[in-house]
Amino acid sequence: MAEHDRETATTDHQIEADISREIVRIHAHYYGRGPTKSKTFVEDQAVLCLLGEIFTPAEEILVEGGRFEEVRSNRIAFQDAVEGMLREAVERITGRAVHSFLSQISEEGFASEVFVLGKDEAGTSV
Repeated sequence: MAEHDRETATTDHQIEADISREIVRIHAHYYGRGPTKSKTFVEDQAVLCLLGEIFTPAEEILVEGGRFEEVRSNRIAFQDAVEGMLREAVERITGRAVHSFLSQISEEGFASEVFVLGKDEAGTSV
């Protein structure tokens, strides 16, 4: 692997780690605990952050009691409220504008945060 390729790979991995850390930090700050697992992938114009073990103890009780839709509704409201913070973090770390944000959770305690980025330095877009 050429030196430039190694440096680019290291930079890419650092960007992914920084995004994961920042998204977990935002969740932890507002929920009182963050996801215990996270992995971020940056590819061209997409940033995908996968989060695991996202539920608080109270949410776990609700989900176990068949009230997942209430938990989902609350989480959607939360995502709407912090969307600006999440977008700002990804924009700051990647140096690119976020044009679209999508978020989803599963009953199994996983979440995905997807950011569609604007054009890169070469002017390429989706």
